Amino acid sequence: MTNFQSVNDLLYPLEAVRNLKVKDKLPILFLDEIDSNNSHFASLLPLLWDGEMFVGGRNINIGKVVIIMAISDEKKIQDKNINKLDDFLSRINGGFIRLPPLDPTDEHDGRFADKVCIALSLLERRYGENIKYAPWNIISFIGKTEFKYGVRSIAYIIDQFSDMDKYGKLNNPPSFLNFLSDKQKLKETGFRYHIDGRKIGAIRKMWDSVKEINISVDFKPSLDEEV
Repeated sequence: MTNFQSVNDLLYPLEAVRNLKVKDKLPILFLDEIDSNNSHFASLLPLLWDGEMFVGGRNINIGKVVIIMAISDEKKIQDKNINKLDDFLSRINGGFIRLPPLDPTDEHDGRFADKVCIALSLLERRYGENIKYAPWNIISFIGKTEFKYGVRSIAYIIDQFSDMDKYGKLNNPPSFLNFLSDKQKLKETGFRYHIDGRKIGAIRKMWDSVKEINISVDFKPSLDEEV
């Protein structure tokens, strides 16, 4: 929604929703950054209330659809004092799901398992069915380390993996991890943008504690194996 200029920008996603309805599927329409511009709230209400919208010079009725709207951190919103957002949210049905941060805070212990699942999902998206094994030391490092940009930082690490061997196994860790003990070389990598420089010592210790673990994650265990 950060690029949303007018209701006509919704023409393509609404057509995609209608195509799914033709296939007898229940679509999910995901509107990210809904709080980025409060001037468009009123134009979205017909879609949320009645499942229809006047777009591109014609009325598009999508009927029953699940609409998920993502907003920024609730505290930041309160700090901005966006009264229009409160009014907008009061006019729609549905509940609220508050996602805890990926990394530990005063209120949360962090989401190690979630970060591991994110890493595995990103690996599978990149390599598809070709990937069979992934090194647990990297997966564990991702799960235990605090990054600046959450999923985006995890995706950066996954993108740095080298090619797999013929058995579908990732053996070598991304090269920048070898530079954690050399600040100058680390500055030459994009990884420096994803970590807090003040915590580089703790991040280095984290990698040192897991890098020698020679265990792989099996992406497709057989049915008779304990998962």
